[in-house]
Amino acid sequence: MSDREPNYFPLLIVIILGVTIGNLLSTLITAKVIEHQAQAAIAEATRAIQAQNSQAKAEATAAAQRKALLNAQQQESMQKQRALDPHGVRLHQACQEWKNTDASLHSETTRYETTTHCSRYETYVQTGVLPSGK
Repeated sequence: MSDREPNYFPLLIVIILGVTIGNLLSTLITAKVIEHQAQAAIAEATRAIQAQNSQAKAEATAAAQRKALLNAQQQESMQKQRALDPHGVRLHQACQEWKNTDASLHSETTRYETTTHCSRYETYVQTGVLPSGK
């Protein structure tokens, strides 16, 4: 047996390397697990947001359709009211008189006046704006 003391330095280096590599591997594995969990959470959040967007889009489309239907019904109601109010009746009578006159005379003037007066009536019924002119 020798009285020489064993050299612990190489053993210290091996232990330090082993601990360091173990810590690095542990950190890498933990990072991969966290990355996988984060990707799963992002995918789930994306699916939830897409579902909410689809639902919101469907609700907005339904609301727009309801509004368009209501507007169309209101527009039709307003047109009927305008056709029956004093201005509408007067404009309709003028249109009909010119139609009757054009049917009997067949002239350029009667055709022009028929077009003019019936256009005024249609404009009033559609828009509610009284036509300028006669």
